[in-house]
Amino acid sequence: MQREQWIDIARGLCMAAILYDHTEVYYTGDNIIPYHLYVTNALIAFYLISGYLFYKSGTFYLKRKMASIFRSLIRTYFVFTTLMAAPKTWAHQGELSLTDVFTNIALGKASWFVASLIMAEIIFSIIIHISKQKTWTLSILSFICLSLSIYLSIHHRNYPWQFNNALQAVFILYIGYMYHQHEEEFHRFNTPLYTSLLLILLICLKIYERYHDMNMFISPIVIDNYLVFFIDVLVATWLLMRLCQWLSNRLPCYLLTFTGKNSIIYYFLCGGIPMLVTMTLEKAGWAYDGRYWLVPLAFAIVYAVATAITALFAYLKNDFRE
Repeated sequence: MQREQWIDIARGLCMAAILYDHTEVYYTGDNIIPYHLYVTNALIAFYLISGYLFYKSGTFYLKRKMASIFRSLIRTYFVFTTLMAAPKTWAHQGELSLTDVFTNIALGKASWFVASLIMAEIIFSIIIHISKQKTWTLSILSFICLSLSIYLSIHHRNYPWQFNNALQAVFILYIGYMYHQHEEEFHRFNTPLYTSLLLILLICLKIYERYHDMNMFISPIVIDNYLVFFIDVLVATWLLMRLCQWLSNRLPCYLLTFTGKNSIIYYFLCGGIPMLVTMTLEKAGWAYDGRYWLVPLAFAIVYAVATAITALFAYLKNDFRE
């Protein structure tokens, strides 16, 4: 069954948001736009959409799903982190040895988000298999994962393969899975009134979080109020999905669709490309000097370069589509 276009548009928007955040940090040296305003939402949306794609009306085949995780995530993780090993060592000017880099790759520390997604999808696949897709068993096991994540995060340890982050992500995958399963029932809320009310609620939540200086980080996990956190990320993801469904019916969105289809490749580039573009702009006399309009300009260059490199990799994989 062909995947709906809105899914790739949503992933494309989230990836663009993450790329913008990395560009801003590298170019200005800080998060000028508060991190919790959109970055956490973009990362959580990736998890939830992955959970949405987990749901199939037929029988769930564990072996088939594990093979899919290996092809789309695990293999990509090892290929790209290995390719980036030498450049990363050079970028740190000898502070990191190749031994350290490859140790980080083996322990799932070379890319925390992809590592947590890999582990989360493996755990969630096993949970679906054990539960035999029964709602109550699936719900209980997913909630246990969230509880363990909260407990493990108290100690602020760096677990191999981002185990505590993955446990939190399992619960987000579960929400996406359950939403897809009951999607028809949620359609009654797809009205301008409910959408407007949710947008107002999200704006109020962002103001509240800003006023109370609340922590909403998921790597490392530092969340001051889980109730506010979950209302925030779920409302934001709902609005994102509504927006992307609307866009998919009215505009082709070729660039965002391409970005969404290849979001994992973009993610591996979202550190190195902003760093290289920043270095180039500084040498050309365009260092950041407080004029914020330079940040969108730098982002446009970063996005263009990352898209060109991603298109090359996609072409080599025979996956490039216009």
